[in-house]
Amino acid sequence: MNYGEDNREYHTRAQHQLAMTLLRKTPRPHNIIDVGCGMGEFADSLEALGYSVSRIDGADHCVAYNRKRHHCDCVDLESGALPFADNVFDMAVSLDVIEHLWNTDHYLSEIQRVVKPFGHIILTTPNYNYIRYRLWGVIGRFEQFTYNSRHKKFFTVRSFKWVLEPRIKIIDAIGTLAGAIQLSSGLNLFAGQIGVLGKFKP
Repeated sequence: MNYGEDNREYHTRAQHQLAMTLLRKTPRPHNIIDVGCGMGEFADSLEALGYSVSRIDGADHCVAYNRKRHHCDCVDLESGALPFADNVFDMAVSLDVIEHLWNTDHYLSEIQRVVKPFGHIILTTPNYNYIRYRLWGVIGRFEQFTYNSRHKKFFTVRSFKWVLEPRIKIIDAIGTLAGAIQLSSGLNLFAGQIGVLGKFKP
């Protein structure tokens, strides 16, 4: 399987910094599940800070890469079950994964199942109202970008919240301008990436 992880580079991309900023706003979790861990860069960063992290991915080559140094489970995030009992984790992180999936309801329900009641979740996704993407649409570059990225769903700040709110109480939403400057307002047009911190509802 491959959900478009070929060029995922957390250490040079905005979602890594968004997630770290949001993580600092929570009580320190004892254990974290990284759902769609890609090549494991973000999980590596968390472990370097002393966090216990379980790695999950749906792409065979990402799982193989992680398994050179860590345990990593391969799960079809569209339909598979996460290989953990209910209510195990204090927090889930899933960075730029949701836009690669059709069955986002199953994906979110499985994450909710393995996270403790009122446990936290951090999610990131591109914002397709971002002014740069709108301009790309005008000059005909948008379709090429989405095809190369293998994105299946296209979220804005508002639609991202709509998808999450049935399961998640949103605590904070932030974004990045030009991949570097963090924003807490003006996300609709100026945030290329959106990061959300929430708590699962019981």
